[in-house]
Amino acid sequence: MKRLYRYLPPFAGDYSGVASALYELGGMLCIHDASGCTGNYVGFDEPRSYDSKQLVYCTGLRRDDAILGNDEVYIDKIVRAAKDMNPKFIAILGSPVPLITGFDFNGVAKILQQRLGIPAFGFDTAGMTGSHKEGVVMGVTKLLDYYVLPKKAELIRNEDRSGKKVNIVGATPLDISEENLETFRELLKSRGYEVVSVLSMSNDLDEFVSFYKADVNLAITQAGALISKDLEKKYDMPYLSGLPIGELGTNHYFDCLKEVFECGKSMEISQKPIQIKGDKKGHAVVIEDGIIASSIRMELLLQGYEKVDVVSIFGKDLGMSDIEAKYTDNEYEIMDAINTEESTLLAADPFLIQYREKKDGVKLVDLPKYAISSKLTDQKRWVYIGSGWNIK
Repeated sequence: MKRLYRYLPPFAGDYSGVASALYELGGMLCIHDASGCTGNYVGFDEPRSYDSKQLVYCTGLRRDDAILGNDEVYIDKIVRAAKDMNPKFIAILGSPVPLITGFDFNGVAKILQQRLGIPAFGFDTAGMTGSHKEGVVMGVTKLLDYYVLPKKAELIRNEDRSGKKVNIVGATPLDISEENLETFRELLKSRGYEVVSVLSMSNDLDEFVSFYKADVNLAITQAGALISKDLEKKYDMPYLSGLPIGELGTNHYFDCLKEVFECGKSMEISQKPIQIKGDKKGHAVVIEDGIIASSIRMELLLQGYEKVDVVSIFGKDLGMSDIEAKYTDNEYEIMDAINTEESTLLAADPFLIQYREKKDGVKLVDLPKYAISSKLTDQKRWVYIGSGWNIK
């Protein structure tokens, strides 16, 4: 029963992560469900759906067809829609019902590719296990493996990697707002770095597959760290995990980035030793994506905080192997972290902060996150990257 949530909302699922990562790439996203999961994604997990014309479809899964395995009904629907809309690719995503009844997503994707003559991808998502993080990794990795990996030797041999070119990896609106992403891009530009590609937000398919032209990947979320580890293995591209947050944290971040370019070795920003002030400000608790929380921790330590707890509610993974943090998806443990008795600062999504019982003497910092509170906290979003973070 430890996975039962009585107070917290269900966080964005893996199918929302896949859809969010592929949203702007010109494909047709088909969520295989009866309409509930599709409605959940476009209505609550996708802020871009309100003012865009991207192709997101529901297959209209029905009980009898699901039980009897009548997959041809859904294949025909997708084929007809694709012939009308001319997408660059097809992605068919799973939901809880096909998880229970069984559905061959990769097999159906192959049939679609044969009938339509365009790439088609099957994603065995379910919305029942993991989080949007796993979906983002799944979506980005599968498309890059199709479009780029077979041409790897030729592409990299002909590409000059001699500049200060970077990719931003792991960016979707579920984790980071467009305003924060744009601030990060401008900050990189001001320091002399060129952003080649963003995996995967505020881009198109051509930009998406041109990532190999960069020298270093910048992993800004846990999903980004997992993707970057995979790209390091496949393309020999080093990466830096973290974000520039606050004046002191930003200087530290770019010192780390310079080191990655000079040494060609991957690192996480907490691995580089820092000079900690001696004023002992107190105890902070940061509840966020592990990479984002670790970056905030760095700024707070540089400011002089004696202790900063990082709490990741999206699970531990290989991308977090170098980060000291607490990992939990247990509501009781999340509530305990929110109500850490000795803490003097709590930074988290406002939906989580509302469950803080003792607020006197505690600085509360809102970190709205779409994967947690959706549009409920739209009015509280702010730019915390770079000098935007002025919390002392």
